[in-house]
Amino acid sequence: MHAFKISVAIMLVIVTQSLGVIKLLNEYYWDGGWARFGLLATIPPLTLFSLFFFIVLVTSIFQLLLPVSACLKNSRFHSAIKPNPKRHRDYELPHITIQMPVYKEGLKGVIVPTMISVMAAIEYYEQQGGTASVFINDDGMQIIQHDLAEARKAYHRENGISYTARLPNCKAPKKGGFLSWFKKSDKNAGNNAEKDESEMSPQELSNKIGFLRKGKFKKASNMNYGLSFSNRVEDELVRLTQIECRQRECSEDDLTVGDDNLLYQQALANMLAEDNGRTWAEGDIRIGELILIIDCDTRVPVDSLYYGALEMHESPEIAILQHGSGVMQVVHNTFENGITYFTNVVYTAIKYGVGSGDVSPFVGHNAFLRWKAMQDIAFVDPSDGQEKWWSDAHVSEDFDISLRVQMTGSIVRLATYHNGGFKEGVSLTLYDELTHYAIASGLALTVANYIIIGLFPDKLDHLYMPSWGICLSLVVVFNGLGSVAFSMARHQLKEEVFWRAFLQSMKWLPFLVIYFGGISLNCAKALLCHAFSINIEWASTAKEPEPSGFFIGLDKMTESFKYTWIICIVLSVMMIYFAVGAPWGYTITPGPHSTAVVAIVPLAIQVYSAFFLPLTLVLN
Repeated sequence: MHAFKISVAIMLVIVTQSLGVIKLLNEYYWDGGWARFGLLATIPPLTLFSLFFFIVLVTSIFQLLLPVSACLKNSRFHSAIKPNPKRHRDYELPHITIQMPVYKEGLKGVIVPTMISVMAAIEYYEQQGGTASVFINDDGMQIIQHDLAEARKAYHRENGISYTARLPNCKAPKKGGFLSWFKKSDKNAGNNAEKDESEMSPQELSNKIGFLRKGKFKKASNMNYGLSFSNRVEDELVRLTQIECRQRECSEDDLTVGDDNLLYQQALANMLAEDNGRTWAEGDIRIGELILIIDCDTRVPVDSLYYGALEMHESPEIAILQHGSGVMQVVHNTFENGITYFTNVVYTAIKYGVGSGDVSPFVGHNAFLRWKAMQDIAFVDPSDGQEKWWSDAHVSEDFDISLRVQMTGSIVRLATYHNGGFKEGVSLTLYDELTHYAIASGLALTVANYIIIGLFPDKLDHLYMPSWGICLSLVVVFNGLGSVAFSMARHQLKEEVFWRAFLQSMKWLPFLVIYFGGISLNCAKALLCHAFSINIEWASTAKEPEPSGFFIGLDKMTESFKYTWIICIVLSVMMIYFAVGAPWGYTITPGPHSTAVVAIVPLAIQVYSAFFLPLTLVLN
C-alpha cells in the first residue's frame, strides 16, 4: 500500500509541475520570449519540496477512507506482536550490552533513575537464562568537578557498571593581539610545560597533546572512542590468552572463568597504561552479541531485553531493531507538554508509515543493534586513520549508519509491541530547539516574497506562486485535513477515541503554529553558520529542571532573544514604512487592485510568531 501511495503522490507532483511548464509555453506563444525557460531549472528543487506535501495529502485521504489493520500485524519492517517464547525454549540467550552515552547529566536526577529501570530489565533477562552488562560512554567524567567524577565512579563500581571516559577538547590559547606584550607573562607556563603527564589535569593533558573530540554532535565520536577502546582490550586479551595457553601447554577451553577474569583485568590495565591517563575505564567493557543503545534519560520495559533477543534470533537479517517510544515527562510545563504531544504524533505517524510498508527509521536510541552487522560496516577514517562505526562527520549519524547497514543487505525494523514502554526524555525548554537549520530558511524566504510580490507584481512570471497560496494550501492540508485524518488513524490504531484525538489536535494547534512559525528566525543562525562554514556544535538537551521563576526566566529570555526582537521590530517598521511612508510606486498597501495582502499576511504571521514565541513558550 505504501508503494501505491507514493506512486499517486509522484503522479500529482508531475501533474502540478507540468501545469507550470504549460504556463511557460502559453507565455512563449504570446510574446516569443525564451528567457523565461530558465525557470525550468527550478523544477527539480520544487519537486523535492512539493513531494512531502503531496505524500501528506494522499496519506490523509488513505487514513480517512481505508482501514489500518496492516499496522496491527507483523511484516518485514514492522513488528506489532511480540515473539512467542514457546518457540525458543532451547535457545541460549546471547549476552547483551546496554550502551549509554552520557555527558554532564546529573547522577542522582538523571543517570540513577535510568539505571534502576535498566537493572530491572537485566534481572528479568537473567531469570530467563541470559546475561547482560551496562557500558557507559561517559563524555563528562573528565570535565566535571573532581568530587562529582568520583561519585560517578563509586556508583558505577557499586552497581557493576562498566564505563570509558575520554579527555575533554583541547583549548587553544587565546591570542592577545598587538598589545599583549604589555601584559605580564604567566609564571606557571613553564611549570605546566615541565609537569609530568601523570600529574596533569585532564584539560591540561588534552591541551598538551591537542586532543580533539570530533563531530558537530559529540555522541558519535564518544561511542566510537568507547567501542575502539573495547576492541583494543579484547585484542590484548586474545594476545594474553594465547601466551597463557602456550605457557601452560593447554587449550583455551581448559582455562577457567577465574583465569579469564584475571587475564581480562591484565588486558584492561595494559591498555590503560598504554594510554597514559588519557582514557579512564573500569569494569567489563567487552561488547556482547547484541547492543541496546539508550539515552541517559530513558525508561525501558522490564521484558525488553528478553523479547529483543528473541526477535533478533528469529530474524537474522535484522541489523537494527528500533523500538517505538513514549515520553518521560519531567516538569510538565506548557512547552514540555506540547513537545510531548508532538513527539507522540511523530511516533504514531512512523508506526502508520512503517506498518503500511515503508522502511523503518533509526532514531539513535531505544534500539537493538547486532554487533556483527556493525563490524561489517566499520570503516577507517582517512582524516585520522581510526577505525569507526558511527560517522562523526554527520549531524545525523543515526541516518548514516542506517543507510550503511541496509546497503549491506540487512534491514532496520520497527517494534511497537511494548506500547510506549520505552520512554525517552524530550526538550524541557525552548532553548534546546534553536539550532535546527532544517526550518531556518522560512523567515528569509518570506521576506524575499514580501519584496517580490509587493514591489514587482507586474514583472513576475505566472510560474511564480506567492506565499499566500502556499500558506493556504498548508493550512488546509496539514492543519485541516491532516488533523481529521490523523485523528481517524489514531482511532483505528486503538490509541484514542476519534473525538478525543481530534480535540487534542485542536488543543495543541496554536502551540505548534507559534512554535514552527516563530522558530525559523532563531534557527537562521545555524543556517548562516552552515552556509559560511562557521563551526557550530550541538550540545545535549536539558534533562533536569533548572532553577526557575519569573525574573530568572525573564533574564535568560532577554539575553537569548534580544536580537530576535530587534529583527522583528526592524521588519515591522519596514512593513509600516512600505504601507504608509514609501514614495508613490514603491508602496505595499492593501487595496482593491493591489497584491499587497498576499505579500503582507505571510510575513506578518512570521514576525508575530517570532516575537511572541519566547513570551508564550518560555515563561511558563
